[in-house]
Amino acid sequence: MKNIKLIVLLSQPLNAHIEKRLNLNLLLTKGFSLEILDLSAFMMPNYPSVDFRLNESQNLTVTKINKKRCLKLFLEKCSRKCVAIDASNQNPWIRYQLNRNGIPIIRYLSGGLPVSHASVDGNSQLTSTLLKRFLIKLKRGEIRGLISGFCKFFHKKYYFFFRKSYLDILILGGDRLRGNESQYIGKNTVIIESHVPDVEDFVRSQDNNVEDLPKKYLVFLDQNIPYHPDLKLLNSRYSEPSTYFSRIGHFFEMLENLGFEVIIALHPRAEGSDDFGNRKCYKYRTASLVANSSGVISHFSNSINFAVLNNKPIIF
Repeated sequence: MKNIKLIVLLSQPLNAHIEKRLNLNLLLTKGFSLEILDLSAFMMPNYPSVDFRLNESQNLTVTKINKKRCLKLFLEKCSRKCVAIDASNQNPWIRYQLNRNGIPIIRYLSGGLPVSHASVDGNSQLTSTLLKRFLIKLKRGEIRGLISGFCKFFHKKYYFFFRKSYLDILILGGDRLRGNESQYIGKNTVIIESHVPDVEDFVRSQDNNVEDLPKKYLVFLDQNIPYHPDLKLLNSRYSEPSTYFSRIGHFFEMLENLGFEVIIALHPRAEGSDDFGNRKCYKYRTASLVANSSGVISHFSNSINFAVLNNKPIIF
């Protein structure tokens, strides 16, 4: 198996979250050859750049591909001993190109929200969201953007209905995530039941204490909400940072007046901690912080997994 090159397709720039989710450094350590394709230039062009690098290895190549035509040519030149790990946004054209070049497709799902394609409410909500975006662009007079959007939409639907390529292997970190790829599961798709990486972090956290912690504290699971790069990508805005941090700071003060210290588990993409005042902030220590806490404060973070695994009370 180690003679096979793994092609990892990413729709956003490589970052620590992707590395952890796919265990890329572990694959390098085990001797696998990785070719990471950064497709963000045409899949998510508004996504902010990220300064992140994997451990240096002669078995690692990172290639930035700026156009779909370049990706098509790249895949046509690939050896038959390649296997693709599709970690990009679900794209039927890309999967068709992989399939026509004889490259098996592996998809690993972990974390995120399960989707039920049979859900009437879910389809209605999606239709409503698309309609709102259409009306906003129409009101702004963005006719060219509308035409481009419709062309991309029908292009995807063409490959979905007439050139669909099923997954060869689907690795599920939770059975309820099966619905996210149900349209690409064929009769020959091999499904492997797995778990989310949070389970491994939870096990390690049981014997991994964080120094200088108070005996009685609550941990806030930061989501970097006012500054999250997805807001720029979606051309959206949650709230003014000053308003958000003022309100949440007031809530923290209420809890602190009850005798709890509030500690911040910073989001991996958070660039600083000044907005939380003098409160202790930690990055990449969420599992241990939750394990030793009296409870958890959260909006809707996936890290709630740690609160559930540790049987901790949650304040939403």
